[in-house]
Amino acid sequence: HPVLQKNLLHQLLGKLAGSRKDITSGHVEQVLELFLSGTGKRVCLPYGIAAERTYGMVDLFFADETNLSLPVRRILQIPGDTPCDNGMQIHTEILEFDGNLKKIPEKRYTKWFDYDKIKYTVWLRTRQPGDYLQSDREGSHKKLKRYFIDEKIPARDRGRIMLLAEENRVLWVIGYRISEAYKVDDRTRKVLCVQCVKKSM
Repeated sequence: HPVLQKNLLHQLLGKLAGSRKDITSGHVEQVLELFLSGTGKRVCLPYGIAAERTYGMVDLFFADETNLSLPVRRILQIPGDTPCDNGMQIHTEILEFDGNLKKIPEKRYTKWFDYDKIKYTVWLRTRQPGDYLQSDREGSHKKLKRYFIDEKIPARDRGRIMLLAEENRVLWVIGYRISEAYKVDDRTRKVLCVQCVKKSM
């Protein structure tokens, strides 16, 4: 019911802001209108809060969060540990592969790659122009921007997502998918095992 929508939204904005003092019915109406608008539209609210229409929802957040998307670029240590800037680190090791494809882990933050298919330096970094990944075994490519759109990842979050890449070829959108070009198959002899883990204290 519209009345319940407005009451709930007013409470949510007050909870995020820490006070409902300057949250007016006009602000609530602005946010409600976003549900009927196109993806990417944003309104600015008191206390530094912003509301943005994303895929199938409206996000409420502090506007200065968008300033956290600073470029990251460092060489991936193989084997070894490479720190991320989010309290995580990337641990890598090289394993001999016996051809048993059932051993390949199906975990979101642990991936295996055919080490012999990697020809250049692997970087742990955020996105850059020209990035793409191979989307099928036939060699079709998909631009990283298109991948983000297809996965309905909000535009303001895309600059924070970490990648493993050699040149502009993305091996792994960390937390999401890996490129078909580097997958382990029955001809693989060496595996690059990559794990995203919490930094040890």
